[in-house]
Amino acid sequence: MLAFSYYLLKIIICSAVLFGYYWFALRNKVFHGYNRFYLLAIIGLSLTLPLCRINIFQAKHAAQTSVIKMLQVVSASDEYVDEIVITAAQKPSLSFIEILPFLYLVVSVVFFAMLTQMLLSIFVLWKKYEAVKIEQIHFINTDAAKGTPFSFFKCIFWNHQIDMQSPAGNRIFKHELAHIQERHSWDKMFINLVLIVFWSNPIFWLIRRELSMIHEFIADKRAVEDGDTAAFASMILAATYPQHNIAITNNFFYSPIKRRLMMLTKNQHPRMNYISRLLVLPLLVIVFAAFTIKAKEYNAKQVISNTIAKTFVKENVLQADIKPQALKKDIKAEEGSIAQNILTDKQITVVIDAGHGGTDNGTINKDGLTEKDLVLQLVKKIKDVNKNENIKIILTRETDVFQNVKEKAAFADAQHADLFISIHLDNTPKEKWNTVSGLKVYIAKDEIPNSVKSKLLASAVIGSFKNNYGLEVGATPFQRQRGIWVLQANDFPSVIIEAGYLTNDKDAAYLLSNKGQETFAKNVLDAINKFKESDAFEKDLSQIHNVDIKLLDEVVGQASHKNQIENKAMSQTDINAVNLLAEVTKDSNAMVYLLHGKQIDKNEWNKIILNCLNEVTVYNSEQAFKKFGIKTKNGLLNIITRPNQDTTNRKIFIQVEKEPEFIGGSEEWKKYLMRNLDASVAVKENWKAGVHKVIVKFIVEKDGSISNVSTENYVGSKSAEHCINLVKLGPKWKPAMQNGHIVAAYRKQPITFVLSE
Repeated sequence: MLAFSYYLLKIIICSAVLFGYYWFALRNKVFHGYNRFYLLAIIGLSLTLPLCRINIFQAKHAAQTSVIKMLQVVSASDEYVDEIVITAAQKPSLSFIEILPFLYLVVSVVFFAMLTQMLLSIFVLWKKYEAVKIEQIHFINTDAAKGTPFSFFKCIFWNHQIDMQSPAGNRIFKHELAHIQERHSWDKMFINLVLIVFWSNPIFWLIRRELSMIHEFIADKRAVEDGDTAAFASMILAATYPQHNIAITNNFFYSPIKRRLMMLTKNQHPRMNYISRLLVLPLLVIVFAAFTIKAKEYNAKQVISNTIAKTFVKENVLQADIKPQALKKDIKAEEGSIAQNILTDKQITVVIDAGHGGTDNGTINKDGLTEKDLVLQLVKKIKDVNKNENIKIILTRETDVFQNVKEKAAFADAQHADLFISIHLDNTPKEKWNTVSGLKVYIAKDEIPNSVKSKLLASAVIGSFKNNYGLEVGATPFQRQRGIWVLQANDFPSVIIEAGYLTNDKDAAYLLSNKGQETFAKNVLDAINKFKESDAFEKDLSQIHNVDIKLLDEVVGQASHKNQIENKAMSQTDINAVNLLAEVTKDSNAMVYLLHGKQIDKNEWNKIILNCLNEVTVYNSEQAFKKFGIKTKNGLLNIITRPNQDTTNRKIFIQVEKEPEFIGGSEEWKKYLMRNLDASVAVKENWKAGVHKVIVKFIVEKDGSISNVSTENYVGSKSAEHCINLVKLGPKWKPAMQNGHIVAAYRKQPITFVLSE
């Protein structure tokens, strides 16, 4: 009801603005046809404009979607199933807010019944009296004293006391005929149907009244086109028929008569009429902009918070003599400069490598074309085409010289590269020449530190080339079990682009052409720009989840009165802090890691699924040295996982090409939850009145079973346990799909309890 109320308020405001213009500039003017359609347009615009959304300033956000589309194996999920809302009352009484939707519906039903009754009364007249068809008009002569004559769609319901052959009768007939020819009944049905739902909008009622008057103005004008205006006016004044009006019909004797007479005798001023109608254009532009255009703000605060948290936690949290208040002060001091770096365009350095060179020809095709020469043309084209001052292109070679892979990696590192892209051409054995075609992108193996970042860069490359490249493009990046030095030697994102197959005549011809090289260069630059503008780049691709200043304060707040971090056992209830500390320790190469008392190396710790953690205890260097000795002088992390958990041998996806799905679809899942959710459990637990959203997180395994069900909040409460059991005991799901394979994936289910007094 709240959403509908908000929508209704916007409808009232929009219609009031547009109708206000009509009232002061157009009302009682003689251009009746224009006014008629303007009033109808007010209704249409008022109903549709509040539903429209035109976001501006979206350039940076648009790039993110295409870049982060390449899916990662991560340790937590942001993928939500549709929210379920369940309402309960602490007392067996209904509040006015809960009764309001019912009352609104009752009034709508009453108006619907009234419309139905009017249609029924017309139908009774139709059945009671004989209808005579005159061309396309149905003429029904009745002895009904009330309401006749009137027209409805293509029917004229006449009063037998009026002589059609008389001048007055003839004018009345022409009047009703005009209603039919102008299709005024459609207007009346439309506005009455709208009022059934939006009866609470007073502007629509005013529009209905004005629209009826305009119908009469149009019909009156038609009735006196070839007749005596004064006589017609006298006839209206002399009318003594009872004024019983059916709202959806066009009655001849319709009040107020004064306005009808005024419009019959009013002179036209074409120049003023034209100006009045023209002035509506700027008003429509203003209303359209006010109700549809929404400025999408750049969420700098969260980016700043994440960056600050990452930097300061890594540098300070594990230090023995940390001073929390001083740390927070330092954070505030850094905030301005970090914001400046994030919110302004930052130049990035991209090192682009032309594969092979010198004595290393690479692939050679049947025409003697070498890979080293063609890729050199391609990288030079990239540099020539680049006009973006914020992208600095540096080539590993601009002539035919040889560099080994270590020299290339070292060169990129020396240039302080943000990205590394190596251009190559693929090949096949001679017996398969001309059978394989297309572009491929390679990245390092998952265990290489820059793999996650490189996947995002590869996604940007694939997304850009798929749009307009003349050759096929591999849908996902490739990895080789045998390491590739230039991809794994440095920390920054690195990819190899196999531009096509030199052993395929079609590929070679395309890459030799001006169009092919131009397209290749533009696509590479487009991918770089997309990656640069994405949130992934701005946040340095941090995998810290939900980190902000408040969370940083919570972690820092664990310091003792001596400003030292105490031994703190992190339970599942504090999973965000666990995530944060986990990320901190990933960069601590010298730290000792214990899993259930047994020492493990850093790589094993990185593979542990955070959702499987039960307790994580962090010891700074001083505490570790005192408790465990010299081997732990650089700090220690003690890890205890939950029982019977497979912590290392599976990959859990946060995003997949095809999400896990409940058997029967999302609607069946909702029905299952609503059937089994007990609204009273939160009441019995004495939760306060208000809105309480419980976030249930779980994994849909490869066989469709549900595992690792937990809640992110309200941990330990009976209501949370109720939600957990509901998900845990539910039927199997259809598992997720990624790259054609069945995979395990995270899902989240928000369940909202709305408790009233």
